[in-house]
Amino acid sequence: MYIYQRPNWPVFTYDPGALEQLLGEVRFAQGLLLGRAYDWGFDPRLAASAEMTIRDVITNSKIEGEDLPVEEVRSSVASRLGLPNAGLSPASREVDGVVEMMLDATINSALPLSSDRLSGWHSLLFPSGKSGPSKIVVGSYRKHPDNEPMQVICWNFRSPEGSF
Repeated sequence: MYIYQRPNWPVFTYDPGALEQLLGEVRFAQGLLLGRAYDWGFDPRLAASAEMTIRDVITNSKIEGEDLPVEEVRSSVASRLGLPNAGLSPASREVDGVVEMMLDATINSALPLSSDRLSGWHSLLFPSGKSGPSKIVVGSYRKHPDNEPMQVICWNFRSPEGSF
């Protein structure tokens, strides 16, 4: 029987006393486990942060049409976060740049997004001065071919269900 097939769906009741006891036992066991993990030199929060960063770097790069080698990304993230599996698979300059930019963006998310910071990210993302086959001026904004100011145009698409 699925939960939505129960007669009390979706109004559920519970015994707070029984739940409190179980939650207390789970919390105690969690504390023991975390204590042992720290004794062994393992920081679960840091490991979880590393895994999220690895996923972010890989998925964001795929959006841009780049397939980064997972082991290089993992090694670069581990190296920057001081994790034990750093350097197992040497990372390219491009992978290191993407990882460094992503870590700066997430760790320092409260910092203002200045032209200097964007320029630094640009330098990290394009260390060779190329974007694909095209040569680019790293650390500067794109210029319009006729030296006119660059324009950003937003389209407002409407669908029968509303705008998106």
